[in-house]
Amino acid sequence: MLKLYKYSASEKQYWETWENPDGSQTIHWETSGREVKAKKSESLLLKAQKCSRKRSG
Repeated sequence: MLKLYKYSASEKQYWETWENPDGSQTIHWETSGREVKAKKSESLLLKAQKCSRKRSG
């Protein structure tokens, strides 16, 4: 898991990401207590592997 924090005079930003058992990534973020957001995305490594296979195939 990777956690990132950014503080400014007006707000606090928080991001974290982790790998899921299926190889995808979950990204979770929040800004100063506003609505929490999350997104599940295919792993960048898996995307690169698929792209490489298409080009060589």
